[in-house]
Amino acid sequence: MGKQPQRKEIIATLTKKYPKFSKVTASMVAHPERYGVCLTPEAKAYLREAYPPKEKKPCYRSKTNMVSVRLTDWDFMRFKKAYEESGEKSVQDYLEKIIGRELDGMD
Repeated sequence: MGKQPQRKEIIATLTKKYPKFSKVTASMVAHPERYGVCLTPEAKAYLREAYPPKEKKPCYRSKTNMVSVRLTDWDFMRFKKAYEESGEKSVQDYLEKIIGRELDGMD
């Protein structure tokens, strides 16, 4: 089990093999949705050798997947109204009900 490296350590490690790698490049890699920059498979392998991943603890949740969305103000108001009118105790219950209804219609 290796330790989790700090950003400074990652930059120093990658700079040894890739001299033009810098803090700016690291920032771009950290936000690929914004810049479209990612590490090459070779660079990822180089980092894995230098910092082997920690063993993950097993997840004991019955529902292990999470969904996150962003809505416009208009769509959020519509969603909130539909959720409140549904009478469900939670947004999770409401979404599970909608998903179940959609999947039942696919049969």
